[in-house]
Amino acid sequence: MFEESDIITFHMYAPLAETRRRVEQLKRYGRPILCTEYMARPIGSTFEAVLPYFKAEGVGAHNWGFVAGKTQTIYPWDSWQKQYTGEPPLWFHDIFRQDGSVYREEEVRLIRGLTGKLRQSAIPSRRSSASIPPKTFKRGPAAFHPASMEKNAGR
Repeated sequence: MFEESDIITFHMYAPLAETRRRVEQLKRYGRPILCTEYMARPIGSTFEAVLPYFKAEGVGAHNWGFVAGKTQTIYPWDSWQKQYTGEPPLWFHDIFRQDGSVYREEEVRLIRGLTGKLRQSAIPSRRSSASIPPKTFKRGPAAFHPASMEKNAGR
């Protein structure tokens, strides 16, 4: 099956040691590798643990969850059986609150540092009500509106 694939994608909700083993298993096929789900803080699958490794190994990464919202992915998997009445002490997924403030500033700094996008002024304080500056998210729905595309064509 892998021999016929142009790219290999996988999910890995596990600590770094297990993630390393999986990547090593997949590397033997000589295909680009993309981890399409990996973020589960309580399990040890965290930005700090796996993102530097993925970058060093040239493995693409896409975490599940971005902004806390209707999918309620700040809650752990046991929320299907257990009711949570407030924000859990450790979010499962997600990086930003609904108002755009950051859940954990150190995670955003790490992500921006690894991607070369670190801009200290764009990271609002967790205690701040400031939101992320609009120019941080350049690809929102307005970016694809014809008038917006025409206006930004020369950039």
